[in-house]
Amino acid sequence: MKTEWLTVKGSFLYAGGHGVEYRDKNGSVVNEDQMWIKVISKTGEVRSVNWKDVYTKVRDFAGFPAPGYLTHEAVHWSEVHKKWFFLPRKASTTMYDEKADQTKGTNLLITADENFKSFEIVKVGVNNHPERGFSAFVFVPGTKDSIIVALKSKEVDGEDPESFVTVFDIRGNIIMADQKLGGSYKFEGIFLTKRPEPTSTVSSSSSSVSTKGTTSTAAPTRRPWPKPNCGNPRLTNGLRNLFLHMHNRFRSNLAKGQTERSNGWGIAPPATLMYRMKYSCAAESFAQQHAGSCVARHLPQHAMPGYKENIHILRNVQTTREGAIQNALTSWWSELARFGMRSNMMFYNSEFQRGNRNVLSWSKCQLVLTHIQIVRVQYGEIARK
Repeated sequence: MKTEWLTVKGSFLYAGGHGVEYRDKNGSVVNEDQMWIKVISKTGEVRSVNWKDVYTKVRDFAGFPAPGYLTHEAVHWSEVHKKWFFLPRKASTTMYDEKADQTKGTNLLITADENFKSFEIVKVGVNNHPERGFSAFVFVPGTKDSIIVALKSKEVDGEDPESFVTVFDIRGNIIMADQKLGGSYKFEGIFLTKRPEPTSTVSSSSSSVSTKGTTSTAAPTRRPWPKPNCGNPRLTNGLRNLFLHMHNRFRSNLAKGQTERSNGWGIAPPATLMYRMKYSCAAESFAQQHAGSCVARHLPQHAMPGYKENIHILRNVQTTREGAIQNALTSWWSELARFGMRSNMMFYNSEFQRGNRNVLSWSKCQLVLTHIQIVRVQYGEIARK
């Protein structure tokens, strides 16, 4: 399940997906993973809950029975009203069609009591732009959960993604019509904070330095990022550091959502979460064994549990090892621009025809490993992550 919405109810965090079944071209249900949610306690215990009945009730009440659908990216529990609030992103009375889905945006606000026994539905303004759909919302503080600030997203083939912000009350009255946000991004989250009051108090985590009668406050020093330091002599720590640095530089550019182009979807949006990677000496052995075998195909998953791999063959034995690393990383990373990836990270049947993709840009990758093998007979260089 890919998390699309988060809300707090009582002492638990609720995390849910789109709330739809996946069907094949004949309409048969092949996957119901997105019908489940996670309920997370304050101490980190995670419980999986089947919400198929809930999503089905919401969908049927709104008038979109199967094989029609509602897709959800904006769901909240209101402690004030003791109700669930749903702002579906897409709504259709017919089975999913990738092209048609791009203009299935809704203007529906659906509420349900705590036990999903009774429902209400209102229309938020007029749905003049069905290519836009709700992607997130929050209640405005101090309004007793009566006013909502919401984000809308537009994702249409051949056009850059766009995001909009709007404000309305829970009766559907528009307070501020859609306002386009700058840049070609899809924003998937919104949070309101109070502006902090000015203060002269120095945090206890800071340090004060006195020089010639004046006092200044220095920010805490961040620990340096660990550099690779492995004992395997077949690869120098300098080469390992080059590989790690290029990984993190590419991932940093992607996380900022300013420069990395995703073919067919415009500039890739900013990352909600993108880990900075560390180098794993232990995992390097998997890459060394595979590259050393000169077998130009992926290992089966059981041969390297917990890892994913990329393979690159450079048919030029005249290059340096530094050049091989740079060539491999650049080639792998270019797949985002060549093949593209939906900003909502959903895979449809058409995705399998769009080409291979690497795992460099996966947000939750935390470890990286590499090995380079030079083979002068059959292959140039093989670098594996």
